[in-house]
Amino acid sequence: MSESGAYMESLGKELGIEIELSQTGAAAFELDGKVLLLQWNEADRSFVVYAELGYLDGYNDAEVLEGLLSANFLLMESKGGVLSYDRNKNMVGYNYVLPIYGLSQEEFIQKLNAVILLAQEWNGYFEEMKKEQKKIIEERIKAAENQDETVQNSEMADMRFIRI
Repeated sequence: MSESGAYMESLGKELGIEIELSQTGAAAFELDGKVLLLQWNEADRSFVVYAELGYLDGYNDAEVLEGLLSANFLLMESKGGVLSYDRNKNMVGYNYVLPIYGLSQEEFIQKLNAVILLAQEWNGYFEEMKKEQKKIIEERIKAAENQDETVQNSEMADMRFIRI
């Protein structure tokens, strides 16, 4: 069994499912309704962990993406991970490189759990960002509708009717 395969076997036992790496070194499974992808990198002896955070909603998506991108600066706010956007799927994800050098299989599972917790934390931030942008757009729409109504009412007041 390969080094990466042993870690996947331990993870599978922990989760109660069978996990095998594909020929390209990838394994994907669903966790709490979100896809978790592990990609083995032989050269670095590490896994790249990718966790789906969710889809953009179409409300000021550029602002949401800007907020996510700024969190990647020096990996400070993203806590060592990298936030990404898959434009083909309109999906935001959290990526983390998890080196296994010197890790026991139990330590690997503990570190993977920590990465999953970070992804869940970012999922909460992402949902809040989307909610905030939706609220801003809804307020702008309501303000525009109120302005249109005010303009229409003032135009009606200025109109002179001719009595025939």
